[in-house]
Amino acid sequence: MKKIVVTLLIAVSFNISAQNSKVFSSSYAHESKKEYAEAIKDMEGIDSGNNYYSKVRLGWLHYINGNNTKSVEYYKAAITIKPKAIEPLLGIAGPLYTLQKWTELKGIYTKILSIDPNNTTALYRLALTNYYAKDYPAAEAQAAKMLTMYPFDFDTNLLMGGIKLSLGKISEAKGFYETALLAKPDDKTAMETLQSLK
Repeated sequence: MKKIVVTLLIAVSFNISAQNSKVFSSSYAHESKKEYAEAIKDMEGIDSGNNYYSKVRLGWLHYINGNNTKSVEYYKAAITIKPKAIEPLLGIAGPLYTLQKWTELKGIYTKILSIDPNNTTALYRLALTNYYAKDYPAAEAQAAKMLTMYPFDFDTNLLMGGIKLSLGKISEAKGFYETALLAKPDDKTAMETLQSLK
């Protein structure tokens, strides 16, 4: 009797998995055609309380469809289901950025770095978020850590140039803009800023 029950459970589980796969495929097909409402509708059909995968997918779809508030709700649900997963934390950053929720966004990047201290995406974006929030000392520390790992990174050198400039450290700013131009010689922002400092 136990064998029959186990066999039935496996068969039902396989059938549900196959159905979910079809729904995901259909949702991706709609997304590729920019039919976001249809892609969302597909996923809502299989979404349930503990379905991490549908939550992450719906978070993404609502984000690209422009419904940032709904996107945040789905990503938060995914984070609740898998609190150590980095992907929903990176996912929620997009709508939080669009909504200009700087404090919450800083908390998300800080949480990622508590799980993965050298996550370069979170480290750079935390530095950038602190820069936008005018917390230049914090931005400087995060950008410095990033540049320790990636000294020739264009984006971080450009950001550090802006941070140093905001802190009134003009000669240091010049050095970072010069390094940024070595990495990307035709960048207008770095060129124009460097010329304005001469």
